Amino acid sequence: EVRILSQVSHPNVVKLYEIFENSKFYFFATELAERGDLMGLLRAQGPFSSAQIFHVLRDILSALRYLREQGVLHRDLKLDNVLLTPDYRAKICDFGVAERLRSNFPLREKCGTPAYLAPEIIKKIYNGFASDFWALGVCLFILTTGLPPFSARSIEALENAILTQEPKLHHVHDPKLRHLIASLLAKNPEARPNADEVEASEWFVEMSRLCPKDEPSQEEKGSPFASENIEKLERLGIPKLAIKHTIEQNAFNHIRATLHLC
Repeated sequence: EVRILSQVSHPNVVKLYEIFENSKFYFFATELAERGDLMGLLRAQGPFSSAQIFHVLRDILSALRYLREQGVLHRDLKLDNVLLTPDYRAKICDFGVAERLRSNFPLREKCGTPAYLAPEIIKKIYNGFASDFWALGVCLFILTTGLPPFSARSIEALENAILTQEPKLHHVHDPKLRHLIASLLAKNPEARPNADEVEASEWFVEMSRLCPKDEPSQEEKGSPFASENIEKLERLGIPKLAIKHTIEQNAFNHIRATLHLC
């Protein structure tokens, strides 16, 4: 998790600021997502509106596209692992089972959260990013209906349902959204859409016209190590050489953490 989080940087992926340890534990200091996670919000308010789903989906797609460019498969995308900022921008977190993919080198580890597992992960042979898009389909289904697309009394029965049954799509009332979710929950990973294809779907295009584009976050507007921020660190008594080292080495230390507290 440290290896991947220290190498990625995107507005919709949670930021790692500092790593420290004692004799028993490692500690991560990450950015604070004050609104909690999507599951908590779902429990508090019930199923999301189409506009809410669209805004969340737009952010998640941006993150998944970036992670694919970096060769990173998350493998545990779920509502609990999508955090929300004060202005309800979504950020993917928890890269504990994430893996960098290598061509012609299939993965055989079954990991993740049972309700979100793609069929190919259950079968323990997969390569590519389609399993994250299956998990995205599960997220959209739950946000829309408040229910999981597959349910059973045991993990073994749940995995069998994922492999052999069709999702309960009649619970999704919007036919265009239903079609999108059905495509994401295709048993064949090669049949699932990627980020560009999701954005080209009829439902997404229609919602893009109806929903105004979000204002860019402060993070999207510029580097956290802009000159005015470096000046703040210097006024706090942090030596220029230490700041320079942090920037050049992409270090995750108290200087980076302090910057984000300024």
